[in-house]
Amino acid sequence: MYNGTRLPPSPHDPQPPPVKPPPSRGVALLACAVGVAGNILGMLTACTLLTYPPGATSRPMGLVSILFLIALATAMLGLTAGIFALVISRRHTADWIIAAVGMILSLTPFFSSMVVWRLIAARRGLIFN
Repeated sequence: MYNGTRLPPSPHDPQPPPVKPPPSRGVALLACAVGVAGNILGMLTACTLLTYPPGATSRPMGLVSILFLIALATAMLGLTAGIFALVISRRHTADWIIAAVGMILSLTPFFSSMVVWRLIAARRGLIFN
């Protein structure tokens, strides 16, 4: 309803530009993506234990070192991106939260892959020396 103080907007009036997310949002999402990718890659690498026959005895030191290298690379990339997102997002609380979640996820690949490792070992009766 028109009250006489202002004309209704015309479809030909210039529209305000769309609001762009801050640049820190992409970096914070990158930290989350790195953390999720590292966790998934570590868990899939631990699933190589499914190729062992049930009840086998093994000493898979190469697999442990690969899982450690995946966790190390994920931590380096995820923590760097998360800290950078925290530094450049001064007043954006959502970016702080996303960056913090990404940093936490980037620290967990070794632990999540060890959970999968132990589940597979318990299920198939594997013995590690």
